[in-house]
Amino acid sequence: MVLDNGPAAITAGMVTVACLAIAAASWRATVRTGNPNITYVTAAFLLLGVKNLVKALDLLNGTESGLAELGFSLTDLVAVGLIAWPLLAPRKVRA
Repeated sequence: MVLDNGPAAITAGMVTVACLAIAAASWRATVRTGNPNITYVTAAFLLLGVKNLVKALDLLNGTESGLAELGFSLTDLVAVGLIAWPLLAPRKVRA
């Protein structure tokens, strides 16, 4: 049974656009507020955008593999860590 990867590739492409838009918006928020912790969110969504672009291309080319899926999952894990870091990191106490 051969599956059509077109819909999955289109969905991954849509996620790419959404992630890159969020990365751009969070970068603007970093510049506007001066809060360096937002940079982690920017990096996470940029990473997710690139990952989903690669995933969409893999699906279109029919070259997806178990090793690629492992890489995609590890990328997701890194992105979650980037988003969580500012929330979980020890805070500096202001005097």
